[in-house]
Amino acid sequence: MKKCDTVKLLMFITTISVSYILFPEIGNAAATLQYDSYIWAQITGNGDSTINPGENIKVNVKIKNTGTSGTDGVYAWLTTSDSYVSYYNSYGFTSGYGATYGTIGASSSQNATGGGYYDSGYSGYIRIDFNQDTPADHLVTFTLNIKDTYGNTWTDTFLINVGPPIAPSNLKGIAQSQTSILWSWTDNSNDETGFQICDDGNNVIVSLGANTNSGLDQNLRRNTRYTRYVKAYNSAGDRNSNVVSVYTLTASPTNLFANGSLIESCVALYWSGNDGSRFLIEKALDSNGSPGTWQVIKSWNDNILSENFIDTNLSGNTKYWYRVKSYNGDGIINDTPSNEVSVVTLPGKPVTAPKVEAFNNLIDPTKNQTVYISCSLPQDDYVSVTIYDISGREIKKIIDNEKKPAGVNIIEWSGKNIDNEIVASGSYIILIKAGSFVEKKKVLVIK
Repeated sequence: MKKCDTVKLLMFITTISVSYILFPEIGNAAATLQYDSYIWAQITGNGDSTINPGENIKVNVKIKNTGTSGTDGVYAWLTTSDSYVSYYNSYGFTSGYGATYGTIGASSSQNATGGGYYDSGYSGYIRIDFNQDTPADHLVTFTLNIKDTYGNTWTDTFLINVGPPIAPSNLKGIAQSQTSILWSWTDNSNDETGFQICDDGNNVIVSLGANTNSGLDQNLRRNTRYTRYVKAYNSAGDRNSNVVSVYTLTASPTNLFANGSLIESCVALYWSGNDGSRFLIEKALDSNGSPGTWQVIKSWNDNILSENFIDTNLSGNTKYWYRVKSYNGDGIINDTPSNEVSVVTLPGKPVTAPKVEAFNNLIDPTKNQTVYISCSLPQDDYVSVTIYDISGREIKKIIDNEKKPAGVNIIEWSGKNIDNEIVASGSYIILIKAGSFVEKKKVLVIK
């Protein structure tokens, strides 16, 4: 060999070596391949669009790439340890009988395009045989084994159902209005005929087609609790989702009325609740004849159940504005308020001696009505409030020698006894003690 030829050969080899060092073929590590879905067709069976025991099918598994780059030469095969499943001609669960996908780009998905156990007119499909003794509601777990031409590997799992469809999951309900609830769920099956939304009496409320994941439940009653589950079905049977209960929305309160002339530094509010479970109360100072900035003074956790409330410790001879909103049984608020009302409080008067007054002294506890007892004190003092029936038997001690500040204190009785049970209809005595001061007030409970 001539010297110049030897030099050229060395330069060529050096170029190849440098190229390999600088640009090694490492593949696309940023690709992330996983199971997406599958489609199937029947080889043998009764043709009812359901995978039944003893039938043979062919499946084509779709793979998705959630990574930031594509990859090439994608190849995949299935394995399972399920004893009710075999492959055609006893090929077994080996990589020698997989399917090819070619290139799968970033953020895309693709079905197999070649290979597979069963290739007669169904390129990329893999044949699976289910034994005759396979249970009619059996779920088979398959592992999808994936590799690319660069040696990267991934695994993922998925289910194939024998018999009824795989049950829907993650059922949720969101109240849309006073008369409707939108139910949504995860569709886990590939072979359902459709879905049915059912009530807790197993009655079908809404019927929907295959591959749906939501349905609107209509013509309901306001602020009413509805219990539902979703059924996925086909000719082999059905499977049910989890059970969920949701309230419809409530109507806005109406007929709000405010009275500031009952007692100094207080405003009494009354409204129609329209089946609200609890109520939110907002107050604003007057600003040139209109409400100023609204402030929430009572919300869900304050447990305002009755359709009346007394706002205390206000400034005398001052104009306030009020409005009320309602919650449903799930604590979801109807953000449309009641009518707005304004009221001027009485001028404040110095309290020279304890004074007790009762408001709403005719109540129906079954309608969440409440007795309000106003106890005005000239100075801080210890107060006790006890409920007795007409025979003198103690029903409940509301306050037991509790220190209260000077001024107006509002105490409530909801018509319940010490066991939190609604008392019987009849007359009751409220006994109030403040230091050496004692006063009795009569209240009538009706139901």
